[in-house]
Amino acid sequence: MLFKSFDEIKAKVLSVVPGLPDPVAKNLVIESAIEFSKHTLISQETVEDVDLDPLEAIYDIENVSSNTIPYMLMWLKAGNNPLTPVNHSGFSFAYARVEGTPEKYVGIGQRQIRLIPAPSEGYANTNSLDMRVAYIPSPSAKKLDRELVETWGFAIALGARYLALEQISMPWGNSKLSSKYEKDFFAEMSRCKIIVERQNTTASPTGYNQPFF
Repeated sequence: MLFKSFDEIKAKVLSVVPGLPDPVAKNLVIESAIEFSKHTLISQETVEDVDLDPLEAIYDIENVSSNTIPYMLMWLKAGNNPLTPVNHSGFSFAYARVEGTPEKYVGIGQRQIRLIPAPSEGYANTNSLDMRVAYIPSPSAKKLDRELVETWGFAIALGARYLALEQISMPWGNSKLSSKYEKDFFAEMSRCKIIVERQNTTASPTGYNQPFF
């Protein structure tokens, strides 16, 4: 994943919201980008060749940068085998005592997954994990996913304008304009989501993909 400064997006916000302090504009751009990324799952990356440890069932979801946070696991493969996600109600901790060829996984805790069953020594020594992860910006991000900036920068600016203008207790607040930008922002998110869903042909078919938090 490549990253880019979001100064251009911030400038689009400041040009429409007079009196908005620069640090506030920066934070609102990030907040808008986080909401956009959660709704659309636009920022995805494939992480390959994660080492398997014999008899170890629990693995961390890989992060790609200090600018991001893992948000959702789109798919997971052990070796060449796609693993099936299960929700917590379908998980029995009896699986924790089983080893062999992983077939399923369940999300646990903060951005971790448990393989079902745990890989045997022979399997772990000859295979690895590949995963497709959707990321969102970190609240402390210095830069954003380049695709967010270059393709969806105006949409992110719409969201930040909406968030700024809805602060009606502040000098820059304007509820009428806020409603307009909110509508435009959600329309852009919906448009992006459709594009991502058309491209996302390898997402887990069972529908158990859930955010990590």
